[in-house]
Amino acid sequence: MKVKQLFKTVLVFFLGNALSKLISFFLLPLYTAEIDPVQYGNYGIAFAFINLIAPLAFLQVWDGMYRIAFDFDGKKEKNKIVSNALAFSSVGIVLYFAMFFLLRLFFKFEYFELVLIYGLVYGINYIFTFSARVHLSNKLFVFSGVMSTLVTATLNIILMVGYGWDVKSIYFSAICGIIVQMIIIEIGVGVFRHFRFSSLKKDILKQMLRFSLPLCVSTISYWLLSGFTKVLIEQFVGDYGNGIYEVANKFSVFITFLVTVIQYAWNETAYLISTEEKEERNKSYQVSLNVIITGVTVGTAFFCIFSKIIFPFMIDDKYLEAKSLIPIAIIGTAANSLASFVGTFFMAEKKNKFILFSTLSAALFNVVVGYFATKYYGVLGGLTALSLGFLILALIRLLFATKTFKLKIKPWHTILSLLALVGSVVVYYYIDSILILIGTLVLLLALLIIAFRKKIKDLVVSLMGKDKA
Repeated sequence: MKVKQLFKTVLVFFLGNALSKLISFFLLPLYTAEIDPVQYGNYGIAFAFINLIAPLAFLQVWDGMYRIAFDFDGKKEKNKIVSNALAFSSVGIVLYFAMFFLLRLFFKFEYFELVLIYGLVYGINYIFTFSARVHLSNKLFVFSGVMSTLVTATLNIILMVGYGWDVKSIYFSAICGIIVQMIIIEIGVGVFRHFRFSSLKKDILKQMLRFSLPLCVSTISYWLLSGFTKVLIEQFVGDYGNGIYEVANKFSVFITFLVTVIQYAWNETAYLISTEEKEERNKSYQVSLNVIITGVTVGTAFFCIFSKIIFPFMIDDKYLEAKSLIPIAIIGTAANSLASFVGTFFMAEKKNKFILFSTLSAALFNVVVGYFATKYYGVLGGLTALSLGFLILALIRLLFATKTFKLKIKPWHTILSLLALVGSVVVYYYIDSILILIGTLVLLLALLIIAFRKKIKDLVVSLMGKDKA
């Protein structure tokens, strides 16, 4: 794949997905000024359950739809696949309501009706966005995502600043943004317009569910490694603790953004090299692994310092406790991102059992250790246990990957990167001088540029139209 083509793929993904995460982060000054930690924490646990219930209720049928659609040619045939997924979503809606009303017996959600509607459109929207991808309508996917993000952000600003709304603004704005995205996709590919009862086939639905059902197990496992921490904080600390936790985690958006963009581009590359000879594939895996380890580690160091500099300008004083948690949150997210990246090696080789085993192991650690850590140390304990769980996840996958694909990690690159990370954490907690913080930031940026100077040069040459690959 040409570097120029790869860059275009990354740009599409950035506009369609990552942009919304960044805009959400830059709304933090508004959120933390207008919403108290208790309300924000209640929103956090509500969204955690939405992330679990929506995929399970719909059995992640959109994943099966997307995979099966590539076995068929032509728009009409693909529309048949979408029709089957859409028909099954009616069952998903019933399951969704049943699961959420059952959950309400154990957890109290502020603005429950809005939470319920938000989760519902959140789940249904997967059918729409995956339908756009089924038809390879990347521009439509990007445009709908951008418009959804802009509508959500604009409404939040208007409702909070102009009308004094609290956390209900987040729910209402998100619902409106999602509906706008679905309308745009409907106009573009006609999810409902091309629905035909005559297209419904048992065999097609069975194929989709056969693919999607195992993914539900992975979703539950991963939720126990991430969303479950919010449940523990809710139990031992309360909504206030989750509010602090939410804000601390928001600062990990930078490392998530960095790795997600790289990983999306890598997924394209991994698919292409999966057809190469085993020896050549392993070489590609080794190069990419060393690049991502260095990039993630030094990038984490950089964003720790960057977060400390911008924190006073972004966050209201009532969330000040979140400041001490940010490095832990960023390191945990970085480890999770690294683990996710390494997981693509096994996916390309169709060895998904390693992914499930590592996820279950880390999830078990988080459930057991996280329970006691949160009980005795509150938000700090819960977040630390979660980050350690992500580190265990990354280490298990790295061990499997190096053994399975005979990969060698460059020791000195890794050691120097880790020293940079440790140094940045020390600076974060013990240095308040803005000059020293900025100086550290410049040094880390220089280290990143030096580490990736060749790849940066290749990219610049490619974008200038000189790529001969």
